[in-house]
Amino acid sequence: MLIFKCIEVPDTFCVNTVIKAYSCSSVPHKAVGLYFEMLQRGYLLPNSFTYPPLFSACAKMGCLSSGQKCHGQALKHGVDGVLPVQNSLIHLYACCGLMEIAEKVYVEMPVRDLVSWNTIVDGFAKVGEMGQAHHVFDAMPERNVVSWNVMITVDGISLYTEMVEKTRVLGDSNVNTNKNVKLNERDKILPDEVTFIGILCACARKGMLVEGRNYFSQMVDVFHVKPNFAHYWCMANLMANVGLVQEAVNILMNIPADKDVSPESSLWAGLLGSSRFQGDLILGEKIAKELIEQDPQKFSYYMLLVNIYAVAGKWEEVSRIRDMMKERGIKRVPGCTLEDLKNVVHTLKLRDRCQQITQMALVK
Repeated sequence: MLIFKCIEVPDTFCVNTVIKAYSCSSVPHKAVGLYFEMLQRGYLLPNSFTYPPLFSACAKMGCLSSGQKCHGQALKHGVDGVLPVQNSLIHLYACCGLMEIAEKVYVEMPVRDLVSWNTIVDGFAKVGEMGQAHHVFDAMPERNVVSWNVMITVDGISLYTEMVEKTRVLGDSNVNTNKNVKLNERDKILPDEVTFIGILCACARKGMLVEGRNYFSQMVDVFHVKPNFAHYWCMANLMANVGLVQEAVNILMNIPADKDVSPESSLWAGLLGSSRFQGDLILGEKIAKELIEQDPQKFSYYMLLVNIYAVAGKWEEVSRIRDMMKERGIKRVPGCTLEDLKNVVHTLKLRDRCQQITQMALVK
């Protein structure tokens, strides 16, 4: 953005590039703001590359009003009939829950590609219209792994077994199939890591321990998909849901150290907050204590236990754990950031920021 601001008269390509960058960032609203600002200043002649990231930004925000304004602009500039623009419109209205409009855009498209089909199927699945999702899925002239992943996320195990059967890799004639899904020779597609996240999550929800272990083994040994933290987390969640707490903890504590496997304490919180643990103080307490025993210097593990007691209203236990943290010298490590002040890079801890801002104000 600093480079963009240095351009006196940015052209449409530059504006489109920054709009796309904003739409993919944590501040998608800036994409919409920049669009209207550049339009008003006469620096932008919108084209078919302008609107897909704009609609994506509006979809990410769930902001229907901004999306409709941008849709009107696309109509005004005559690019509403371009395929990528139409695909992004379907996604926008689906994300806003307006499947009637999304379907209208889809039906009126003179030409559809695989993205069009996948987007409308995903839209129907998101709003729970599984009959419609299946209907479109069945009618798809071709499917890729994204098509399957969309359906597997919702339909889980039955669709996965259909997919595996169609690859003709396992050759298991005893696999149960979903009769609602018709397959033919076009569907020779190998599952990927997202596919297995969907199927393992389905196993975790249903408490299917044996099946979950088998699918994890298939993923590694048959399809040669390298597990990431999400796969390990699904397996841990499955173990916990069937009461194998120690096994769940062991899985997450023994994840291989790898750049592709990055465990986060927030996912531990997710494990404790899963449906199996709602209101289950004893089980949550057991997991948190096991984590502390494994790594007694980890601040986040103590906070998990504090939160468990707080939700249960056991304030004496909350105080006891906080006292224990003080005795053991357990403190939160403050986050750091890099600040560029007068061409000098400073490393600031969060607790230093207020003091730094005050000093800067005094200097001015």
